[in-house]
Amino acid sequence: MVADGFGLVLVSPQTLLLEEAKKQPAIKIKMQECLESGVEIPDEILLRLIDERIRQSDCKLNGWVLDGFPESESQVNLLKAMRFKPSLVCVFEQGIEESVRKLAQRRVDPLTGELFNLEIAPPKQESQAIRLVTKKEDEEEVVRKRYETWNTNITMLEENFKNCLLSVTTDRLVEQVFEQIKEAIENPIF
Repeated sequence: MVADGFGLVLVSPQTLLLEEAKKQPAIKIKMQECLESGVEIPDEILLRLIDERIRQSDCKLNGWVLDGFPESESQVNLLKAMRFKPSLVCVFEQGIEESVRKLAQRRVDPLTGELFNLEIAPPKQESQAIRLVTKKEDEEEVVRKRYETWNTNITMLEENFKNCLLSVTTDRLVEQVFEQIKEAIENPIF
């Protein structure tokens, strides 16, 4: 929503990993193991993909939004080493129970790869709705493990990006969340 609203390139580590998995079966296997167990994807795989993508001309020309990155100190250090300085870093504030609840509503279409949320963005066609599946990474046990990892790293992330950090509460409509981010982009106070 933010990328589209401002003509920025959405750089999604998950999308990059899926594209890479199509080319390299070994990465696909490793990625599935990590996602299903709630363990982070190894940095040696992820960091190379992020670095390559951000250096592409469309990112240089239009700017970019990193979705869910960085999450660890090594990922923060990569951005620093590449001399990429984000103008805004959004930290979405959401409790564990809300995270479990929201991700329990997420589904994927195994034919198209499209993601849906049964609560806020269900599929429009019944034929598609009946084939949706839950991803292993959205199961409660995995979500709780990933949340714990996130909580371990949040202080370090906040410290590294304190000059451009925007705390965003998620217990409201998506449009309201977007408006807060839009305001921060259009009228920066950092």
